Amino acid sequence: MLADRALARRLEEAALNAWPARHQLLLDGWVVRLAGGYTKRANSATPLYPSGRPAEETLAACEELYAAHGLPTIVRIVDLSEPPGLDELLARRGYERIDPSEVLYRPLDDAEGHVDGALELLELDPWLAHYAELSGAPPATLPAHREILAAVPSQRALFALRDAGQVVACGVGVREGGFFGLFDIVVGAPFRRRGWGAALVSGMLGWGRRNGARHAYLQVVARNEPALALYRQLGFRQGYRYWYRVRRAARASGS
Repeated sequence: MLADRALARRLEEAALNAWPARHQLLLDGWVVRLAGGYTKRANSATPLYPSGRPAEETLAACEELYAAHGLPTIVRIVDLSEPPGLDELLARRGYERIDPSEVLYRPLDDAEGHVDGALELLELDPWLAHYAELSGAPPATLPAHREILAAVPSQRALFALRDAGQVVACGVGVREGGFFGLFDIVVGAPFRRRGWGAALVSGMLGWGRRNGARHAYLQVVARNEPALALYRQLGFRQGYRYWYRVRRAARASGS
């Protein structure tokens, strides 16, 4: 866990900015986001700052807002900012705890960016086509995915790694000032366990450093042990944790 809570909060802000929702509003210290249901990150409420009223009142306002948009109410609990008793309140209200995740962090002082294979930057539509092929993403999700990536307000880089001319892995990098976030890292099933994931991430980190970033972060579902092991080998350490609370039988797609 990062001892510097101010740095952890800044990482959280950068991560929210790097994955923009269609609509976002602040509600008494909660960051409330809506994006038509695509990914929980963009369709959840994150209590991030001190609140001036009881959590029950803010939760009720969120439930009303999400219901008006035809969406389930999802609360994203970040362990660096959880208001006392909120997680227990949500459990009593029938909100199921799902997808505990790790936010990993590393400084970029020594990121060399060595890459086996050819790392290149793509435009949005060609990148999405490769991502869909490598990840098996349902075609129905691609328009919403495209909308989110097109709306990124900071410096966005769409990476593809080729071997013998064939794209074997891809990912998204977003630099906001000195912070560089890595998203949508995927290696095609036929190419896994050959070092391509490490090569892709290493190359992305090098790009981030060369473009002015001094801190790197990424988010990983806690049950994804292979990914966690890879990122630890690349110098990442636990920054903080988060999880979602969602009413049973009501789920948003994606992470």
